[in-house]
Amino acid sequence: MILMVPRKDIVKIIQTTLLKHGDKKRAIGQSNYLKNVVKCYGFKSKDLDDCVKHNILGNNLVKAYLNDDTEQYVNLAIELFKGDYFEEKEIAIRMLNKRVKLKNKLQTINEKHLSLLGETVFNNNNIKTWATCDSFCTRVTKVMLEQRMQRNIDTTPIIKVLTKWNRSKNHTCNNNNNAQITNWKQRASCVTFVCLVRRQWFVETCYDFVTHAIHHSNERFVQLGSGWLMRELSTINPNRTIKLLYKDYNLWSREGLRYAIEKLNAKDKKQILNYTNKKKKNCQPYKNSNENKNIITEKNVANVTKKRKRS
Repeated sequence: MILMVPRKDIVKIIQTTLLKHGDKKRAIGQSNYLKNVVKCYGFKSKDLDDCVKHNILGNNLVKAYLNDDTEQYVNLAIELFKGDYFEEKEIAIRMLNKRVKLKNKLQTINEKHLSLLGETVFNNNNIKTWATCDSFCTRVTKVMLEQRMQRNIDTTPIIKVLTKWNRSKNHTCNNNNNAQITNWKQRASCVTFVCLVRRQWFVETCYDFVTHAIHHSNERFVQLGSGWLMRELSTINPNRTIKLLYKDYNLWSREGLRYAIEKLNAKDKKQILNYTNKKKKNCQPYKNSNENKNIITEKNVANVTKKRKRS
């Protein structure tokens, strides 16, 4: 008989396993790549998958603790997200992914679990890099929606949670000249849909989320996540996307705008970038939609759109 061990001891087992199988030389390079925001054990993605499958989820003590219980998986994942190492967070995501894919509706991760993860993981600054944020989107939130679409299950409860994330307020760091902390929830609300919208799912939600995100944040990673989603929308409805880019051009960072126009044709790209070059020099950093004094008028948008059509 295997005795149940406390959660903190399970975390210790996982950390010891990662330390044993990691590559110290690779870890230095990976930490540097992530700007030393988190530490790394030094795993390739495939090697980490194998380690999780055989050395962690295959460990009898870990198995006994999890007991094929989604609540235990979620609670252990929350604990792992608190760790200082990138791979600890990745293991948490892989564990959640394992439960998301379950066909049994009573056992799979649902909107209540997602809300809990938002409160305990995202709100407590346990997401520290774009890599962790995007991995969570790819393996958890995207899969939750994908599974429901494929099984004809209502996606509204998940969309409601993601809408709250999209509308969440930005935070500032008091010990760093009130610098804005990345709103990873806001980025996640956009990145979740990058692959889904390619199937023309949730198109209106995507336009809504991108618009709200860029109207309320000029933080780099939120802008890039928004640009990434806008890029995919441009392949579905290029005219609508271009019109929105002109309308909100002064809310986009140059980098975010380049992401957004990446899949447009060369002519449209050039016109948008040239238009931005002429107009954006005098724009002030965006604070909120009511305070911004440089918003382009509808008349100017119409003029630019006409020029584009004539050319």
